[in-house]
Amino acid sequence: MSIEFAEIVSIVGATAPADLTSATRAITDAIARVEAEHPGYRHSNPNEIRCIARECSQYMDVPVGPGHLRAAAMAYAAHRAAHIDALLADEPPLL
Repeated sequence: MSIEFAEIVSIVGATAPADLTSATRAITDAIARVEAEHPGYRHSNPNEIRCIARECSQYMDVPVGPGHLRAAAMAYAAHRAAHIDALLADEPPLL
């Protein structure tokens, strides 16, 4: 299923597609910037990971036990999401 440009204009008005395009571009740029600035993490202890970004180096607690690696990935995804949200809200970087 695809939505044609004309259908969007008829439903939400002529300015909405431009707003949607600029919002999409802002989100894509924020994601790309955070992925570049925060490329990954390392396990510093069995129950802790650290962002390897030079400017960040934030430590995040990770529960030890079954699913430990998945929990680490989820904690790091939340860390990146917080940085993306801060960029989109034009807030100062979270360091």
